[in-house]
Amino acid sequence: MGTAADGVRRAGALPLVVPFNLGEDDVRRRCEGSDGLLVTGGPDVDPSH
Repeated sequence: MGTAADGVRRAGALPLVVPFNLGEDDVRRRCEGSDGLLVTGGPDVDPSH
């Protein structure tokens, strides 16, 4: 099955992992020029939502 990043690659895009503990300015700089954003869940996120 693979990871979310694997799926992004299979779709022909370049995955960019943004750590959750970055400050807002760092996140903005990392995401500049991106065409989309995929936010994955974790154990604390109910997938039915």
